Amino acid sequence: MPPSTIIAYGASPLIVSWATTVGTNLDGTPIRETTFLEVSVVILAKLFCIVFSMLVAMYDYFVRGDDGLIVGMFDLALLFRWLPLSAGWAVSDVAEVMAGGRIDPSTYTVLVQSRIVGTAIMMRVTSGIPRSKLQWSILFVLMLVIIGWNLTPNQFGVQGKESPPSEAVGLVLTVLRVVLSVLCGVFGQRALQESPLPFHVQQAQICTTSLLWSCLMIPPLLHYVYPYVLRKPWSYGLFGGPAVPFGEGFNSIRPWVVVGTYIFREYTVNFCVKNFDALVKNFCHAFSAVLVYYINSFALHAIPFNYVKGIFTIIIGMEIVHFGLAHEVPSVGDNTADVEDKLTGDVS
Repeated sequence: MPPSTIIAYGASPLIVSWATTVGTNLDGTPIRETTFLEVSVVILAKLFCIVFSMLVAMYDYFVRGDDGLIVGMFDLALLFRWLPLSAGWAVSDVAEVMAGGRIDPSTYTVLVQSRIVGTAIMMRVTSGIPRSKLQWSILFVLMLVIIGWNLTPNQFGVQGKESPPSEAVGLVLTVLRVVLSVLCGVFGQRALQESPLPFHVQQAQICTTSLLWSCLMIPPLLHYVYPYVLRKPWSYGLFGGPAVPFGEGFNSIRPWVVVGTYIFREYTVNFCVKNFDALVKNFCHAFSAVLVYYINSFALHAIPFNYVKGIFTIIIGMEIVHFGLAHEVPSVGDNTADVEDKLTGDVS
């Protein structure tokens, strides 16, 4: 697995948590508040990626006399290919936000972690990518272990807040998020790997179409999602924020650090999908959760360490390694060609 992708996935929640912590309660627990508009972070990160790619393309044009990158960046046929994928990712993100508080956390965990097996099935159906029987078994076991890890409390014997029962709309939104995540991940992989354009040009195309959808999402977010779904009306504008000790909105350095983290994640995750596949990306996401758990437990002391969850993390790491090493074990009756295919992982 690419370490940079694991770091990118793991850094995002830690940085956002830091950027939204405005103080500490008497018992030492952090006080968190929405200090900036999340969609503004997305817009600024997309703009940076587009400008960076344009600068590289202009360098190629003025220094080498090659206008291929500029033409490719704004090729309408290629941009239209990314338009539905970007829309799917945007709707998936909004569905995740709107599902919060409307579905039981355990149900949400089970549905979301089904992405691992769902992605493998989708890759098999659309691209014919083979998996051995052992690999399919490991995928299902890994999914169950991750679900068990998520459902294990950080501290046994402590009464947590009672979760509201799942609403039908919460289930629908969560299923919608999972389906779109799987579909867009697999088809996005094909689009990235089949295009002959350099990666940074592809990234600019993705960000151009995503920027369009992000701008279209601003009105429903401000006038519906925040006041009626999140119950947190936002009246500070795109780049403002409430008065907190470290500044208001983007007048503080913290939202800009979040923007930088988001840019890093954009490049590393898409680079992982282009050079590996969407399933490896999901593995990185799962492993990053383990990384964040250990950082929160031992470095930040934000949560107590649970030995049961610790055992789960070891199993998760081992199963991911096993999947990469797994090949179908040859049986006694196999001929030499079949044995060689199985030992090299060339199975259907």
